[in-house]
Amino acid sequence: MYKLTLIFAALCFTMLLSSCRSGSGEITEADKLTKDETIVLVEHARHFLQREARKFKLSPREIGIIRTTQPKVRARYSGYKTGYLAVSWPIYHETEKDMTGDPFEEKTISAILEGEMMRSKDWRVSIAKREPVKLIDKNAASQIAPVSRKDFEHLLNK
Repeated sequence: MYKLTLIFAALCFTMLLSSCRSGSGEITEADKLTKDETIVLVEHARHFLQREARKFKLSPREIGIIRTTQPKVRARYSGYKTGYLAVSWPIYHETEKDMTGDPFEEKTISAILEGEMMRSKDWRVSIAKREPVKLIDKNAASQIAPVSRKDFEHLLNK
């Protein structure tokens, strides 16, 4: 009986020590990355993408954008400085415009980290490519006028 009580007490003590979060399960500001920590992780992502540029077939223009522009940083926390972090750079086409006249986003290059953000070195890369949609008339010999931006003005001005 004495051994069982001792084991139960040790188990309770271990559970008490391993529980470092309150029972609410909510993420507090102390759990999130500080501005300085975010800057460090962005620099790690930049360094990683530059080092692995050949593997991911990044062009010199794309590497220059990664080197010089501020990325979008998204974080989802699951605990103290733990969770999902995505550092993304949108790459815009040099001449192509979308229907609203804004530069066309050709691709997004993201460096992704999961787990303990400040300790993990296991970056993953996601490259999402986009193609512009070109509306063409199937029957070029017909009397129907080709579709243009003017045909969609009423949708864009809502």
